[in-house]
Amino acid sequence: MTDAGEARSTALEIGFPLVMKIVSPDVAHKTEYGLIRLNLRSADEVASAFAEMANKARSLPGVRIEGAILEPMLAGGVEILAGASRDPVFGWC
Repeated sequence: MTDAGEARSTALEIGFPLVMKIVSPDVAHKTEYGLIRLNLRSADEVASAFAEMANKARSLPGVRIEGAILEPMLAGGVEILAGASRDPVFGWC
């Protein structure tokens, strides 16, 4: 999605609640910059979140915005963050 109107119509097609994330190759850790929104429960919330996050991303120096993605918000479960590094002896770990 590339604008708030498209975000609104996409949200209505998917249903609620939703998660929205700005798509930018220039920001690796989007949560640190407020570029992810959780538990969006209406088309108005989605449109507003898109506008706010796009404005915030545009204010960051050197950041290109390719749009945003919307996904259904899942409940329950466990959140996991995994990292990897390349060791000269062992390879990828």
